[in-house]
Amino acid sequence: MRQYSLSQWIGMLCMVVLWQNLQARDTLPDSTTHFKSILWGVPKKLGLQTISPLNKKLGLENITVSGTVDFISFYRDLPSGYTGLSTPKKNLEFTPYAAASNFNGNFYRQPLLNLVIGGSPSKNTSFAIEYAMSQFYTGHGGDTSRKLSVQNMLQLHGNVFTRYGSFQLTAGGGALNYSLSPLTVFNKDFREPMFEKLPWDWYSKSFEKYTDQYNTSSTSTPPYITNTATQGFILEGKDLPNKFGFSAFYGRSNFSLAPDRSNLNYPSQLLAGKIYRGDDSTGKIAFNGYDQFGYVDNVGDEKDLKQIATAEFKYVNKRMRIHAELGAGRVVNPSSKGKYGEAVSINYTLYNPKIQLPIQVQLYSLDKNVAAMESAYLNANPTVSQGGYGTEAKYNNALYPSYLQEVTMLVNNRQGGYFKIDKILKNCRFELGNAISQEKENLSHTVSFQHMANAFSRSRFQPWIQNTGPYSLINNRYRRSFETIAVTDSGNYRKFYNAADFSAKFKTKLFKKNLIISNYIYCGTVSKDFSVIPLMNSTSFIHTIYEELSGYYQIHEKLTLLAFYSLQKTKANEATQHATDTQKTLDQKGTGYGLGLDYDFAPNAGIFLRHRWMQHKDKSFILDQFKGQETVVELKIFF
Repeated sequence: MRQYSLSQWIGMLCMVVLWQNLQARDTLPDSTTHFKSILWGVPKKLGLQTISPLNKKLGLENITVSGTVDFISFYRDLPSGYTGLSTPKKNLEFTPYAAASNFNGNFYRQPLLNLVIGGSPSKNTSFAIEYAMSQFYTGHGGDTSRKLSVQNMLQLHGNVFTRYGSFQLTAGGGALNYSLSPLTVFNKDFREPMFEKLPWDWYSKSFEKYTDQYNTSSTSTPPYITNTATQGFILEGKDLPNKFGFSAFYGRSNFSLAPDRSNLNYPSQLLAGKIYRGDDSTGKIAFNGYDQFGYVDNVGDEKDLKQIATAEFKYVNKRMRIHAELGAGRVVNPSSKGKYGEAVSINYTLYNPKIQLPIQVQLYSLDKNVAAMESAYLNANPTVSQGGYGTEAKYNNALYPSYLQEVTMLVNNRQGGYFKIDKILKNCRFELGNAISQEKENLSHTVSFQHMANAFSRSRFQPWIQNTGPYSLINNRYRRSFETIAVTDSGNYRKFYNAADFSAKFKTKLFKKNLIISNYIYCGTVSKDFSVIPLMNSTSFIHTIYEELSGYYQIHEKLTLLAFYSLQKTKANEATQHATDTQKTLDQKGTGYGLGLDYDFAPNAGIFLRHRWMQHKDKSFILDQFKGQETVVELKIFF
């Protein structure tokens, strides 16, 4: 008997349920407003079309078609050379991530063509069929660089509205955006420079993006940031008696199982849910559960699971916002004893209407055994891997050992907190943040830091792969790169992490044209001694500083000019790894500067140009250096 994967069973079930709804159709709704609101990734202004007259003959008047065509090309020239590149030093490619051809599905993040066909066959039912076409023209040469992949995903949305509440069942894929709470199922909020063009940019007017980023406050999280990508079933109940509600998910996430293991029928599932009372606008009490369960191999002898249970409390009024989450979690695998550890997160925001100065304070304590990879925090537990226990280390994108994080990012096996303030003065916006944390247990004699200068370009040198570069110290993630070096001091102390940042954004006019200037400064340290602020000297194992300056000038309603400059310096002290060739510790400098252009040549289409000059050099690890240029051209059309 043929074996079907979970996604195949979901697809067949959706087709059966959809056909039943088509047969039992009664009256059609007046609009597809609800359907449009639940489609992930569909821009607000797509001009969705109704197909007729064929649909009328079929009784499917509310069929809609939408999507994007996103053609992107990269040309990179690194004449000075950098070992560990996945493509030649001079390379022209037409896909954002060359090495991703080794993984089934990573191209779906930015396909050449994304097509969504959906509709509402009855007043309580809607569906979406999504197609994504991606190419593998990476510049490698040979057959591996001449591939075309077409993926199709089916989503079903069933709705029931009763006097006791409303209920919705969502099933299928490709990506079902889902969130429970920061400590269970959520998403990670990494900073992205305004200069970078992002796959999820849905602006038909380019300058609106920079205006929105100017207006965005650090004390509020955009709704799309809170969701993580999943596939499976989502059942939700809202507006139940006494303001009760619930949410439940069963399936897989983009972290729970690697594609190669999925093809080998590895058992790995994710079950999560919550019961709550209240709402996010005034206050809420909730109980959350997370259970990611599977086995070490496809025989099913040894368990590989992560479990978390939390209680959540929210309170909101005009002057303050409190969000607290408390609970416990455990990890069970051959390298973990299954011991429960605490999960505590308290976020408090105070707003004074007179001085209009929001102050945000976050305190947290997360044990190493609280390790949901789909959560808002980074994972420092080496026994937990993306794709499951035993995943080859170079493919583990879920591990951040001894990581010097951004100010607002949480890490497990840590206790600490941060504060952020955000002040608006007429046409200026200032943000200041400071974070302090300490390891709960010394899990590795290493320190890690992020390469913020040219992060996107660096991550594409050998994307998705860990321990790369001339000294096997570079670890690449999606759109970012970091480096891990050894600590030679044999003391078994718990390291301290300090990070501070300052952002200043200015909005004005030059020759009666809109101009936005943004400046961002970050500094961070890892040391064995407590400090309130980062100490940028040799007392720290490592200290790094990053400066970024960019400008956005709207010289015409359809045309925006961009300029960008970045500088990062990083040094390590004598208690860290020495280079074998110079016997000196890490001493780096990286720069990047560029020009760009956004041209909205049609109401639903634009062309975007970015050219970057970049350089990196380590005075001690002398092979760790590169110098070159990169040009990116993107054509994006919404329909």
